[in-house]
Amino acid sequence: TIQRTQLPQRKRMLTKSFTPTWDNLIEFNWKSRMTRHQYLPSRMPTFHVIKIAGNARGCAGLGIGRAKSFLEASKKAEYAAAANMIYVPRYRNHTIASTLYGKFHSFRVYIVPKPMGYGERGPPIVKAICHAFGIRDFCARYEGKQRVSNWTKIRAIWNAFLRATNPAQDCEDRGQRLVEAYPEADGYAYQLPRGWAHD
Repeated sequence: TIQRTQLPQRKRMLTKSFTPTWDNLIEFNWKSRMTRHQYLPSRMPTFHVIKIAGNARGCAGLGIGRAKSFLEASKKAEYAAAANMIYVPRYRNHTIASTLYGKFHSFRVYIVPKPMGYGERGPPIVKAICHAFGIRDFCARYEGKQRVSNWTKIRAIWNAFLRATNPAQDCEDRGQRLVEAYPEADGYAYQLPRGWAHD
């Protein structure tokens, strides 16, 4: 007989704390639905599940699952949300650095940063996505045709977050000087980039 030898397994490159389990993520189900054939109701229905998952520290993902059972569609949406995670730089870990704008077809969404303590104000789906990102102070509004599908709204919101940029990198790309002012702490205190002096 031939003896099979166990080859050494490759070591994990990332630590376990770097890749949290699904239980440690904030998860939202949005407008799950079931569709059935109009003229052949005996056919198996199709389930659609939209999931939003995030770690509340700047990372979140969006996934959609479609399958013949709700459990399978939910699993597909989980895998898609985990695979499509993006990072959004937050300003002082509570809001965004600048106004975000996103559109899908003729539907537009604006997400405006607000000072600490303002809270989450806007449509429920924007609140859910911002909560998954860890954005706590903002004001959001829709513009354009309002009677659109939920998927159109989510795509517009997600396009807004895909446009989010790091303010420091944005200023460096333009060749401008970045001045971060904290008026809530001290109206005259500024943090200037390296190499710049106070005027």
